[in-house]
Amino acid sequence: MKTPLYMIFAYFFLVIFGTIAGAFVFMIYQTCTTLVSGLPLSLFSLPLFKAGLFEAFPVCVILTALFVPLYVVRHPEANIVPTFAVYLVLSFLSWGLLLPVSASFSVKNKDAILSLNKKNHALPTTGYFRITDDSVEYLTAVKPVDANSDGVKCALADGISIAMKDGEREGNPEIFSEKDISASCGKTGDFADVIIKSTLEMPLFARLAISAMQAIKMQAVEAISGGVLAWICFASLGAALFSVFQLRALSAYKLADCIIVVLCSLGIIAVNVAYFEHPIFSAFRDSGSHWGAISDFVSEPPLVALNLAVFVVFTALGIINQMFFRVSPNQQNPEF
Repeated sequence: MKTPLYMIFAYFFLVIFGTIAGAFVFMIYQTCTTLVSGLPLSLFSLPLFKAGLFEAFPVCVILTALFVPLYVVRHPEANIVPTFAVYLVLSFLSWGLLLPVSASFSVKNKDAILSLNKKNHALPTTGYFRITDDSVEYLTAVKPVDANSDGVKCALADGISIAMKDGEREGNPEIFSEKDISASCGKTGDFADVIIKSTLEMPLFARLAISAMQAIKMQAVEAISGGVLAWICFASLGAALFSVFQLRALSAYKLADCIIVVLCSLGIIAVNVAYFEHPIFSAFRDSGSHWGAISDFVSEPPLVALNLAVFVVFTALGIINQMFFRVSPNQQNPEF
């Protein structure tokens, strides 16, 4: 009884702690995107922290479910029946209550959440060289003007510009004197200042991971807006992730089992994201129109079928492994 209670406690602790930690990371990073060289640093923003809570919570709910199979890999001596029962309850709690409530809240409070994400960019500062795609700019004077229709602060600036080619200086670069050029911040994507962007921009892997989680969140919002049946179809992703539990003991090495569980989970999420985002899946996605009456009440039938197929295959693989190839906890390599 101790192990199931521990897993329940750990689940809620990880969801709560992960959400708060994720909100802090979101707040700090988003605040850093508003920084301008030469201006005071202020990393705390209550509105951005609140926005981070809405961003981090569904991610933590989905990823925390990985805790149970990884815990079983680490502690193979745990009684599998109550452990599996707890995993089943936590999965239903995640996909049947927490995630739909979160998505529904996001739909009903869309405007309020957008207002929390609003960032105030400061005006650019003088005295710094800023490298753009085709030039190096140096501002000598900044004159504020009225904000534009989006509320973004704008300015006219004087300075000099040095022509660049492919990010490198030419043999005899041209130097231009500029007057009253547009100098509003926020022209470098999410960042207010290109100098800050060159230092703090996230690596590609992190951007892909965040993009994937954003895509899953958008799918959840669309599903909850489509009604109960649409959400059940979306929750086929949860069923596929749930089946990863069956892969917890495929080898005699704990490290290998952990890698299998994590990679399969990430692979399932990646395929569900790519189904909507990547053109390679366009033909597969368009095949949904050929499913006849099924497509009338099943959202994205090809994806639902794929997730259910993963669920069946992984479950069958786990059952076969337990029946014929089960590795005793005493036979597992304790070092791995």
